[in-house]
Amino acid sequence: MAVYGLTLSGNGRVLLAATHGRGVYQLPLPARPRVRVSGRARVEVGTRARYRATAQGNGPFSFEWAVPGRPAKPRGARTFVATRPGVRFVKVQVTDADGTVTLAGRRVRVVDTKKPAVTFAVGGRGRRLSFGGNVVDPGGIARVRISFGDGSSRALRPGRRGYVAPRHVYRRAGSFTVRVEATDRSGNRAVAVERVRAGR
Repeated sequence: MAVYGLTLSGNGRVLLAATHGRGVYQLPLPARPRVRVSGRARVEVGTRARYRATAQGNGPFSFEWAVPGRPAKPRGARTFVATRPGVRFVKVQVTDADGTVTLAGRRVRVVDTKKPAVTFAVGGRGRRLSFGGNVVDPGGIARVRISFGDGSSRALRPGRRGYVAPRHVYRRAGSFTVRVEATDRSGNRAVAVERVRAGR
């Protein structure tokens, strides 16, 4: 009857030990590569983050990365740009010279603390005015609202590249304070204010 067990060699390698009768046999088991993934654990939306994997064991090693939003590629380091807030996982599969595979990764928290960028200009003549501008945020815009300064306001839906182009007819001539307020998906808010004059 054979008896099997695991033991450690003098250099720390795992061995499969088998005893059968008076014979003792030891076979080395393939050791998995020891992998460490380094890089930032907290990343701002829209910024580029770089991650690197180092491996110890029976090299040479091959690396295959799984990065959010990008196809897997065999490299020792990878970069990605976070496009929205949340928790992401950067993963890497490392294979050593014997074909033994180890999976490793890093948990990354993506945050959005930047306010949206709001710009607009005024055109038109008389009491019929037009407002053209852009509302941009790396994490995405949730709400945009324009207040025309005469007690009326309107919700806007940004078009391509955040473009907005509302028009408004004032009931009377005079000076008005126009406010464009934008809120991104993380709750960051920005306001642009412009003083306009509506003629007769």
